[in-house]
Amino acid sequence: MRMENRAGIAAAVALAAAAVLTAHEPARAKMAKGTKTLWAPGEVRWSPMAGFPGARQAALWGDPAKGEHGILYRWPAATDVPVHWHTNGDHGVVISGTMSLAVDGAPAKDLPAGSYFSLSGGMRHTTSCKSGTDCVFFVHREGLFDVQGLPEAAATPPKK
Repeated sequence: MRMENRAGIAAAVALAAAAVLTAHEPARAKMAKGTKTLWAPGEVRWSPMAGFPGARQAALWGDPAKGEHGILYRWPAATDVPVHWHTNGDHGVVISGTMSLAVDGAPAKDLPAGSYFSLSGGMRHTTSCKSGTDCVFFVHREGLFDVQGLPEAAATPPKK
């Protein structure tokens, strides 16, 4: 499959996931009439993810520092984040690469592109981006973003 087709498919999966993940959410403020956002992949505004070497993030809506939001993450292959938890729940879809999640001490489960995950707030877990290719994933978070239980700079950068 050509790279352009894969990128297009990944973008379509992310957009469809956003629609599906928010379809069953409680009522919240609706978008103002005439509001729209249309971003091609090159227009998405990526920024470094503090405390996670080499990782990048792109908020799609909402403010991760203040409340509910949708966000894309791009993690380098072979990134490992030890046991931690978030105050608020997550609903996510893996767009590319293979993530691995181990929840509440259970064995890790590999989640390749197209996989869905959800974790309630307070659920302890490890997160990894498997070797081979970077991971891109979409998350709809129920509230502000935080990471609990990690020592400073706990994300392991990929080995070169």
